[in-house]
Amino acid sequence: MRCMVLNKFGGVANFAWVERPVPTVAPDQLGIEVKAVGLNFGDILIRQGLHAESPKPPAVHGSEVAGVIVAIGSELSGRTSFNVGDRVAAYLPNYGGYAEYVSCSPDYVTRLHDSRSFVEGAAFPVNFVTAALLVNKIANVTANETVLIHGAGGGFDVVFDSLGGSSLRKSYAMLGRFGRLCMFGASSFVVSRRQNWLAALINLLSFPVFFPLTLIRDSRSVCGFGILQVGPREPTVAAALKDVVRLWDDGAVHPVVDRTFPLEQLGQAQDYLQGRKSFGKVVLTL
Repeated sequence: MRCMVLNKFGGVANFAWVERPVPTVAPDQLGIEVKAVGLNFGDILIRQGLHAESPKPPAVHGSEVAGVIVAIGSELSGRTSFNVGDRVAAYLPNYGGYAEYVSCSPDYVTRLHDSRSFVEGAAFPVNFVTAALLVNKIANVTANETVLIHGAGGGFDVVFDSLGGSSLRKSYAMLGRFGRLCMFGASSFVVSRRQNWLAALINLLSFPVFFPLTLIRDSRSVCGFGILQVGPREPTVAAALKDVVRLWDDGAVHPVVDRTFPLEQLGQAQDYLQGRKSFGKVVLTL
């Protein structure tokens, strides 16, 4: 199969379009022929070596795909509702999405209705599962609370901050009493197109320290969530995927796609996303 391999951390020139064997489908996994891959800002942090838990080069990254089931593991035969030929979307906790074929647990796979495109399917899992867990589990947002998804303002009950760095100080200052600051990313680490450890260190030093006595005094809380740290068997994430799929089925939510690129133009796609040019999801197609 063809795939995009990151040969070393750094710039987009370190991606290479190569041939590799089709991944083995384990007895408890599904095999999927990939038609589209979702691109996330975290992928840029991974490429630059700023995400410690991701596979080390040479490696194939990419954590969400849409495609067609082509194989069912032996342990799942007769025990799963999925069939060969089903159109699906999937979250990949072990990465590997920048490729023509992937294998993954059925816990993180959902059917894709015929009325929905593979591009929409690839734009769905990471963003919507992250949002559901932040709202329902991490922040426990309730009716009539005010929420900021980062911008400017004051008197908020919940602030979702994916920037990190010095923006966390501003986010914390915007909270009202009993407010919650929820961190779910650190895009401020990306300041150039290449790996830059000095800039990363400077940014790290700009992160605030939250002292317990200050939190007690202000009656505020600070919490975090990182979907890229989720393991291959996490019931909370699997349940969240089912929840957001129901919302999609009911028409309450839907993915917004800004632009698509062929997978072989992964470098250009990451540059486009890193330039903060997108409004909506950037998706790679095969």
